Order: sequence, then C-alpha cells, then structure tokens
Amino acid sequence: MSTNNITTLFGLPDSEKIYDDFSCKEGFAGAGRLYLLTNYLCFFSKMIRTKKIVKPWKAITGIVKKDLASI
Repeated sequence: MSTNNITTLFGLPDSEKIYDDFSCKEGFAGAGRLYLLTNYLCFFSKMIRTKKIVKPWKAITGIVKKDLASI
C-alpha cells in the first residue's frame, strides 16, 4: 500500500511516512499488517471483522516479537 493509502486508512496527516510493514497476528483471529510510521504504530486486519489500531510511539513502552510456532 502507498503512504497516501495508509494515511487515509488510519486518518493520519499526509506528513506521515511509512518506514516498514510486517505481516503479523494480534490475538486468535487477528491476522493482519503492522505499519511503522513516523509517529505511529498501526495495525489493520480484515479477518472476521475489520480492525484498526493506531498508537502514537510515545504511548508504546515495549514491543515483543513472537514466532507463530511458539504460540
């Protein structure tokens, strides 16, 4: 997805830039994409139901990467 599509999807300012994105899982049925932007970490999923999460970096105290095989 382009930066314009991402900022529109999450309602963020056009000045935000995407640094990276990852396929990930949030909970039991929340497979989706995690987007790392200039000032926000965002998650989007259309599995079962649409889910969007937007968190400013200043609100995040830690991130843990887990291998799906270990869950």
